[in-house]
Amino acid sequence: MKTYFASDAHLGSWAFKDKLANERKLVRWMDRIKPDCEALYFLGDMIDFWYEHKLVIPKGYTRFFGKIAEFTDAGIPVYWFAGNHDVWLFSYVQTELGVTVYNEPVETIIHGKRFYMAHGDGLGDPDIKFRFLRMLFHSKICQTLFSTLHPRLSIGLGMTWAKYSRGKTRIEPRILSG
Repeated sequence: MKTYFASDAHLGSWAFKDKLANERKLVRWMDRIKPDCEALYFLGDMIDFWYEHKLVIPKGYTRFFGKIAEFTDAGIPVYWFAGNHDVWLFSYVQTELGVTVYNEPVETIIHGKRFYMAHGDGLGDPDIKFRFLRMLFHSKICQTLFSTLHPRLSIGLGMTWAKYSRGKTRIEPRILSG
């Protein structure tokens, strides 16, 4: 049995021409690893922007979420470290999909080896503007204020911001086999 890791898929990104192709590629990889997977770790930014309102979640990600549910329903634990693009994972993936979400780095032992796991967002970054934005996004007050916006406005705003952010570091998603 093996433990698998994935990060920075940025599913749903407006910066990509074919968002659905990226999601399908990730789901095919998950299909390939499932037979010998004992645990799956997502190390952040699996979704390009995520904000779940109390009764509304962003559309899309159906194949990805369905595949996660297959893993957890089969007893395969899935762990998701929130990144800077999916920082607002409040309760949906936990309650609906059975995923364990971490908002802080975790140190653990896997197959006798010590792992320090985190998305990496904000770990030792000296940029003051970035640290300020990170503090703002993690602020409960700002999250509450953002939640008062209608989902059509808030999700559109978030996706535009994510596209701008993603466009600064244009890296096409890829899945490494191993």
